[in-house]
Amino acid sequence: MSSPTDDRDPWFIAEAEEEGMPLLFRVRELTPAGVEPKKYPYLISVLWKFEHSGTGMPADEVMDQMNDFEDRLDALEGPAIGYMMVSITGNGRKEWLWYVADRSRYMSGVNRVLSSSSGHYPVDFEASSDPTWETFRAFIEGAQEKQ
Repeated sequence: MSSPTDDRDPWFIAEAEEEGMPLLFRVRELTPAGVEPKKYPYLISVLWKFEHSGTGMPADEVMDQMNDFEDRLDALEGPAIGYMMVSITGNGRKEWLWYVADRSRYMSGVNRVLSSSSGHYPVDFEASSDPTWETFRAFIEGAQEKQ
């Protein structure tokens, strides 16, 4: 997992509220060096819904599972497949937003990196077309407006 303080690939953390629950966003500050968004036209949303005890945040054990899941998917990141650009945690969900070149190649990679796992990850995948990375740009613009 890239560190939020990695100067070569900077990320920022933002907070918001949804239905009275806190949301935490981890967002890449920039498009990765050398990446042309049009070459990664598909937005993949990976959604993990979880039970929470009124805080909106996952229990420590669930968070550990989520971190393991994210670490496994990190192995896919790069020019051949795509890039995770945003993660959102709170209000009973964790969501990762990826931009990928090819949906089938991404899902094949997901199956490959998860095949060695003994755990079950209760996630749903949804793909949509976003060749101009509008969703990612909306996160960046929203964060800049709050500064």
